[in-house]
Amino acid sequence: MIILRSILVACLTTCTAVAQTSMTGTLEANPEMTRFMFFLNRIGLSPGDGNIVFAPVNEAWNDLDEKSHPQNEVWEKYRDQPEFIMHLKHVITEHVLLGDEVGVGLTVGEIWDNARKDLKTTSASVGNATITQNPKLIEDVPASAVISANIETTNGYIHALSQVIWPRYLADGIVNQLFDDRSWKYAFTTMANLILHTGLEDKIDDIYDHGLTLLVPPNRRFNRGEIDLPVLLTNEMFGYCKELVLSHMVDYIHHSQSIFAKEETQYLLISERKTHLWVATTENQIRFQSELVLLFDQPSRGGLWHAIDMPLKPPSIRDFTDFTWKSTDQDTSDCMKVFINSLVDSRRLSEEMGVKLTMFCPSGAAFKQFNNEDYQRLLEPEWRRHCTEFLMNMITEGYHTRAELVAKAPSTITFLNGATYDLRRTGDAVRIKNGPGEQARSYFGDLIATDGYLHMTDRVISPTAVTRSVYDQTKENPDYSLVTENIDFVDMQDMIDRDLPITFLAPYDRAWWRVRFATIDGEAIINRHIFRGLYFCDVIANMTEITSVEGDVHAVTLRGDNQENLFIGDAFVFDCDILARNGVLHHIDRVLDMEYPTEAPTTSPAPTGTPVPSLSFQPSTNPAGPPPTVSFANINFQNGYVRPTNPPNFYQPFFSGAPTVALTLSNKIMATGVTLMVSAMLMML
Repeated sequence: MIILRSILVACLTTCTAVAQTSMTGTLEANPEMTRFMFFLNRIGLSPGDGNIVFAPVNEAWNDLDEKSHPQNEVWEKYRDQPEFIMHLKHVITEHVLLGDEVGVGLTVGEIWDNARKDLKTTSASVGNATITQNPKLIEDVPASAVISANIETTNGYIHALSQVIWPRYLADGIVNQLFDDRSWKYAFTTMANLILHTGLEDKIDDIYDHGLTLLVPPNRRFNRGEIDLPVLLTNEMFGYCKELVLSHMVDYIHHSQSIFAKEETQYLLISERKTHLWVATTENQIRFQSELVLLFDQPSRGGLWHAIDMPLKPPSIRDFTDFTWKSTDQDTSDCMKVFINSLVDSRRLSEEMGVKLTMFCPSGAAFKQFNNEDYQRLLEPEWRRHCTEFLMNMITEGYHTRAELVAKAPSTITFLNGATYDLRRTGDAVRIKNGPGEQARSYFGDLIATDGYLHMTDRVISPTAVTRSVYDQTKENPDYSLVTENIDFVDMQDMIDRDLPITFLAPYDRAWWRVRFATIDGEAIINRHIFRGLYFCDVIANMTEITSVEGDVHAVTLRGDNQENLFIGDAFVFDCDILARNGVLHHIDRVLDMEYPTEAPTTSPAPTGTPVPSLSFQPSTNPAGPPPTVSFANINFQNGYVRPTNPPNFYQPFFSGAPTVALTLSNKIMATGVTLMVSAMLMML
């Protein structure tokens, strides 16, 4: 070291004795400064940017290269790997400093004898070099490491060092830095405590091949993010708390320069939670999951952290619809609105069902092609259940990538509302086909959420709850042909098809076989079954009476051992909450306010209201019949119509209080004989 000091002093003295040169010229002329100059050039920093240079000689850098050096493990990454260029910049910049005034350097004596606490670096992002008076240190390098001091140049002083100045914060892990928040504008101890609570401190401060990036919200942002910290720290929430921390961690160093250097203004990363993380650059700003970066590029020993505006939740499918549209060109805003009005949480839905989910979210452009009147109505609170049905028509069970779905085509796909559509492909794109009129393709997707996948589509696939009116739902059902015929006969199809919102009680065909009424009574009878507003079964069950559009008042009762059966008047509601574009439909087992015989007739007039009633014969072997029970739920998902099978008491009337009527074999033979006789008489006429 004595020989090196002599050579160095001789070189520097010769350089300055011949002529006063700049710091750059002085360092370039000295063979002991080649490595220092190499690193300065690599980070694009000139010695002349400052007026005090602490210049480590080559041997100091060689010491760092030794495996025995305490910082060697990370130094080799700083030195050789491009992703650690920010760390290298911090190490090198600590050696180029500024004195009290621009252009005025400081001698070693002036640095330590004037009780200074720090010296500014040439980069605001790097910060200051800490000066300690007793003992005399610059960062952790002692004053005794200055092997040649006060080398005067035209633009400052050079002080040659036998050690490299290693910034103290680069000897620290991220967690310790978050606790030491005194020098920051923001405090980050909340995130640090969550890391310790979940036992992730070793994982975060570990040395990875390509480093680690941590996103850190300031303390007060947790309140703004409506995160209840006391609840989050309970044992029941430990798993979720750990997921939350992992959602802020990304393998690899992602510093601001590398992010802005990318050609893409938006791209996806995978967090340590193994879910996707959006990165977007807009207006010279960086956003993660649409949250603005407040403080860039805070390096630690083996990683980097950024301060972000708000905490990131472990992203569910619902969460992706919340933030994706804000800073990317994938417009999920309409899906977000549907989630909001339906009050459905995809994560909770997935947990309750015990399966992962796959959602097909129509883009903003797709919703513009959709009927705006219908869409705006779905977003009203009154139509929440229809909105839920609409949402369930976008979600299917299972964890399906687009490639997997393409491989399954041609086949079918069933959504959570029970609707089944054709699954096709267009090249590498998934195509969902709802008849010839609607086809939705997915050209972008595979967003990994905690509860499944999110894919975008270019069209909205409409469920029957949106496309079919109450009239349509009734007409399409073969077991309700007679009520449809009566509606058409009295010319009320426009009202039931277009008025909204309405509730319609539809008696099934068997209910009409056993009643007679005059033609002029047809309209009044239909009106008894129409109600202004949306009355779902659970709503009606909490009422004592319900009034039709024409003022007919019907009592509401609950019967059965557990009051599980809903009756309106004397009619049993056996199929609830069939959603339609303009309202809701319920199926009942009798026509309201009509007298019924206690014995099943063998002939009955057709309930069409025609002047001369026709005759209807013994019921077919597969009529519509009510299920034995009916249940009410806060949210009823329409599962599509399944034609009921014969109940055990097929030949008995389906209304309360009717005595048991058993048709013996002789009764059946007699009924059949009467039927054949009537038929023969009609043919003779």
